[in-house]
Amino acid sequence: MLYQNDGEIQYDLDFISFTVNYDKEIVKSVINDFGLFSILDKDRLMNARVFEAIKEITEKSNKARANANKRHYGN
Repeated sequence: MLYQNDGEIQYDLDFISFTVNYDKEIVKSVINDFGLFSILDKDRLMNARVFEAIKEITEKSNKARANANKRHYGN
């Protein structure tokens, strides 16, 4: 879910627990007790590792696109 949403999702315990098919209290514990997530603006969750991975993927994609354009258009 984080990769599909640029590293952030809504902090909605009902939705998350339903989506991952786990008890709401377990999901709440994982989110709050293990340092895996940052809570932004009290209603969004973010994972720094996922955010950095998305950033790296995007940078590699942009470089590959630029190189392909150079090969194709000669610029």
